[in-house]
Amino acid sequence: MPFRPLSEDVGLAEWGGGAFWDLDLPVRDYRVRYCARGMDEARDQDTRLDGEPGSDHYLLQFWPAAPAPGGILRRTSGTAAYWHAEFVTEPEGAAR
Repeated sequence: MPFRPLSEDVGLAEWGGGAFWDLDLPVRDYRVRYCARGMDEARDQDTRLDGEPGSDHYLLQFWPAAPAPGGILRRTSGTAAYWHAEFVTEPEGAAR
């Protein structure tokens, strides 16, 4: 997926406003890879108590590259299918 930050003030926020990580990305073109596993198991678990192991794992990678069309390489999760459908049906220009 192509990505170009609007400023150098770019970060990643945890769902629900928990943690925040500064990504320290200079303004330029990037390609992005998002990889997740265990999404359906985490959805079924719903709430994880302190001390319980997490069932989902995520990887977000950025590398400098010219813009090119994005795509899904592999999708094996019902949860991922749901969120992908939400993403592609948002109106053009909607905030993410």
